Amino acid sequence: MKLSVGALVAGSLFATHAFAQEVLPPDNKVSTYGTIGYTYADGGSGAQFGVITGRLGVKKGYFGLEGEAGVGVAGSEILGYRLHLDYEVAGYGIATVPVTNNFQLLGRIGYGHTQISVSGLSGYGYGNSVNYGAGGILSIDEHDHIRAEYTRYDFGNSGAVNGYSIAYVRKF
Repeated sequence: MKLSVGALVAGSLFATHAFAQEVLPPDNKVSTYGTIGYTYADGGSGAQFGVITGRLGVKKGYFGLEGEAGVGVAGSEILGYRLHLDYEVAGYGIATVPVTNNFQLLGRIGYGHTQISVSGLSGYGYGNSVNYGAGGILSIDEHDHIRAEYTRYDFGNSGAVNGYSIAYVRKF
């Protein structure tokens, strides 16, 4: 998945001048959307998670806001302990830049909260993070889109997690 997101972003950066001339300006109507997708989260040192991720957002022109929630569906084992991502929630400010009429670059920055449980230990661990990332959105038609992105979840002194996601987007 790392190569797919990187290739998507890199390919969009090399769009020709001819494509750029054909891009329509954004309409200034408020639009809403929802996404459902899969995120592979790599925390390093063997901590890896699979997360079903959903988002709801509102956008006007190039800018918007979105909320995100995820539930872990795959965990990892470290030193005999099983780690499981219970949930994650976050809020983001987003910006999009059209490359063609069917493809946009996406940037986002936000703040999140994550909870992880460890089998064999009572309780759970949690942390707050500053999140930032970039990706692309490919339009299939007026309402249906595919979104791929990279997000860095920075937990400060506790470390960071790299997230790679792909999602179906439905514009309402």
